[in-house]
Amino acid sequence: MLLGIIYATSLGVWYFSSIEESKIVTTTLTALYIGVYLRLRERWTLRGALLLMAILLAACLNEIVAVFLVVIPAVDTLVQRGLNFRQLRWIALHGLAGPAALVFLEGVVNGILVPPGTLPEGASHFSMLRYYVLGNNFGAAEAHSLLVNWLFFSIAAPTPDTIYALPPWPTYRAYFEPVLANYLSSPLSAGLAVLLGLMVVASVPPRFRVEAAGHLAGILPALFAYTVLRGTFFFILNPLEGLLYSGPAILAHLLLLGIPFAVSRIPAKQWLLAAFAVLLLVTNGTFIVGACGLLLKGCP
Repeated sequence: MLLGIIYATSLGVWYFSSIEESKIVTTTLTALYIGVYLRLRERWTLRGALLLMAILLAACLNEIVAVFLVVIPAVDTLVQRGLNFRQLRWIALHGLAGPAALVFLEGVVNGILVPPGTLPEGASHFSMLRYYVLGNNFGAAEAHSLLVNWLFFSIAAPTPDTIYALPPWPTYRAYFEPVLANYLSSPLSAGLAVLLGLMVVASVPPRFRVEAAGHLAGILPALFAYTVLRGTFFFILNPLEGLLYSGPAILAHLLLLGIPFAVSRIPAKQWLLAAFAVLLLVTNGTFIVGACGLLLKGCP
């Protein structure tokens, strides 16, 4: 329950929930997909597999790169059973939801229901991809910006306001400065950083860890593969706005942290999680309330 509260109050889950790209829809469908799959892997049923495919299809219709979710059952199955073609066959059929959604979006929506776009950013999925890739820089600064937003800022706001402007938009100060040291600027965010560090440390050393059940062996590399694949894609597409696309990866990040932490032997785990949840709620709540106040005042 405490991990669920932490997920629900993470910044990337709800900060962009109202913008036109429907990030909250993608984030919600991703959470449903992971939840249904975790049940399906315990007891495989045709009904469960069809439900999982329906969720994937809906997610791909909302955001085509949701097809990356297929890597979760694929890697999990490979780790658990190796090259079991009978098991991999259903995953291959399951993954057809992605191409089917793309054909529908390009052939029916963009081709019939909606007039053809004139701007390369919105003319088609392929035109959008080409437009962004050709206009991006792919250097150390861009990689650092994506990583701090993707892994850290998506969980907790590092500062109570955004005053940083990205180089392409020097007058639009609506971003967090990509500096992790900013978490030390207030007691609340510093406390979050300390607690997160304790959780990471507790999950690693053998003296604090018991062996996880064998059935969990494949899910951690599967979730890791998913977030790496999605993160790599958005580094290619738009590395400066990692926080915007982080919502569907947050649950994977928290599970990668939470599963090892849950089986660790560190004392008072529940109290540590509760303290983290309270600090996260106050920190992100302070940021959101402040941001809403600026919008009401007409600030950009």
